[in-house]
Amino acid sequence: MGESSPADRQTMAGRLDFLIRTIHPADRGPYSYMEIAEGTRRLPGPSVSHGTVQTIHRGANVNPGVESIKAIANFFGVTLGYLGDGEEAGAVERRIEERIARLREESRKAAEADALAQVLEDENVQAAAFRLSGLSAGSLRSVAGLIKQLRKAEGLPDVRPPRRRRK
Repeated sequence: MGESSPADRQTMAGRLDFLIRTIHPADRGPYSYMEIAEGTRRLPGPSVSHGTVQTIHRGANVNPGVESIKAIANFFGVTLGYLGDGEEAGAVERRIEERIARLREESRKAAEADALAQVLEDENVQAAAFRLSGLSAGSLRSVAGLIKQLRKAEGLPDVRPPRRRRK
């Protein structure tokens, strides 16, 4: 279905499309209809078939059973009202979008922390970092310039530490 605007999300198909496109692990794309169906079977409560998910998503099934809606809502961690009731959908959607933004930011910070931890595990990097302690800002800039030249000479890409975001 591609990008959907809030107006597109006034239908159940549009809201399901929004969930499919936005709620999935960061390291991969959206869940398939089969994965959604299998996921509903692993959770307590009702389950749904992949065919039902597909027909709802494509707009071919505009009046699915309550149990199907419950199963899909449970899988994506939203209320039944989000999928089934357009009035509640707007408020729920804003909470979902805020939650997704928080999760993405947390994921970004975790990835940066993992990258830094990997770099700092190298004993040579640790030794160099300790030796830098106490140097003036000018000396640190000189060292950074030398490191940049050495990385270039060895065919390595230039790397920069993550920018700190102001709150």
